[in-house]
This record gives sequence, structure tokens and C-alpha cells, in this order.
Amino acid sequence: SWDGEEYGLLGSTEYGEKYSKDLQSNCLAYLNVDVSVSGKSLNIKSSPFLNNVLTEALKLVEYPLGGTLFEHYFGHSQKFGILGSGSDYTVFLEHLGIPAVDMGFGNSAKDPVYHYHSNYDSWHWMSTVADPGFKLHSALAKYLGIVALKLSERKVIDTKISDYANELTGYFTE
Repeated sequence: SWDGEEYGLLGSTEYGEKYSKDLQSNCLAYLNVDVSVSGKSLNIKSSPFLNNVLTEALKLVEYPLGGTLFEHYFGHSQKFGILGSGSDYTVFLEHLGIPAVDMGFGNSAKDPVYHYHSNYDSWHWMSTVADPGFKLHSALAKYLGIVALKLSERKVIDTKISDYANELTGYFTE
């Protein structure tokens, strides 16, 4: 949890600068959740290095509205998004070269309006309107935990460098 996110990413940037050598030597990936739930549609943006692990983990978590997170996410011909800037993963990804992912359930036209950074962004609103029973929160926590375990417990991380090459080609072409 970082202070100063809206003020130039101060907390995470200062941390990354202060501990840069240790992070670059010991940090395999940075997992970011800026907004955990504001709707029912899972959004994932990542470094292509992490795509295979992220996909494996999606298959292991139930989506509260039916099926698995994998079926929910890829059932709409969706693919992992591209990370830009503007959140706390920035210092890790763009300055230290550490693969990162940003995940959370976002809102669509069918979801209630999310009152980001307002007095209405409250426990009451979340528990009665956006995520009664906190089922989406629970699914995201399980997913985040499984991703963390897959990255920390394996001696060899199951990645596909070809995914990275394909994404770079796409970025260049675009």
C-alpha cells in the first residue's frame, strides 16, 4: 500500500529508487491492484513475460457469476492488455525493468457507476451495490494469491518468451 499515488506516484517511486539494487536482484515480478472491484468485468494488463502464469492461474479460480475466471476473461475474445503508466507499477516496470501486472474487476455500461476518489466510494456502496457479499473481491484475492504462489514456489517459472516477442512485434507494427 503506497502513499502519494495521485501525487506523482511518490510512495512507490521513492521505494523503487531507494531499494533499486535489491529489487533488481531479487524481485521477479510486481503484482499491482489499483482498484480491486468497480464492476464485474475482469481487466488484466501485464508484461508479456507473465502471460503464461497469469493464464494458468485464471483456470484455477471460479468466477462468482459462473464458470472460471479463464472462461469469463477469454470468453469475450479478450487478451491481456498493455501496461502504460499512471499507477504504482510504473517504477518497477519502466525504471527497474521488473515485469508487472495490474488487475482488477472494472465496470462496464451494465454496472453501477463507480465513484472513484469520492465520498461515495465507501464500504456501504461496495457492500450493497457493487459487490454484495464481496464475492468478486474474494475471487480477485484468490487469483492474486495463486499468481504469487506460482511465481514464488517454482524453481523455474513457466514463461513463453515467444509471447514477449509476438507482443513486441505487435507494438512495433502498431
